[in-house]
Amino acid sequence: MKTPDKNSFSLKTQSIFLALACLIVFNTIFFVVDDFVHSFDKASATVYFLFGLLSAIACLLIIEQNPKSIWYVPLIINSQFILAAFIEPFFWRLPPDASGIPTWTLVCSGWILTIIASIIGATLGRKTGVTGNHKVN
Repeated sequence: MKTPDKNSFSLKTQSIFLALACLIVFNTIFFVVDDFVHSFDKASATVYFLFGLLSAIACLLIIEQNPKSIWYVPLIINSQFILAAFIEPFFWRLPPDASGIPTWTLVCSGWILTIIASIIGATLGRKTGVTGNHKVN
């Protein structure tokens, strides 16, 4: 009897679909919470922290199921801010009339958290067997 292939096409497709779903849901949450927080004149660092935390948890769970998806899941989930790093004129520096924290410091801290969670997820995923219940030596 042949065991199911752990690296099948359906597992890769499932990881991509979950990452895209997380991207859409997290961006929606990001913009709704950002609008809510700005209505009370609070710092936007809370919104970036929430996005980084959600993306780290999602990467951990998705990559734990398919450890080879470590190469693309963090990129898909964080693609909004990766694109902003190249397009947004004030991503790397503050506008001349602004004060506070530059956007890149908030976003890059979320990226670091996501990368750490992805590595932990891949490590945990490699230790579990095909069924997810037994450890493989």
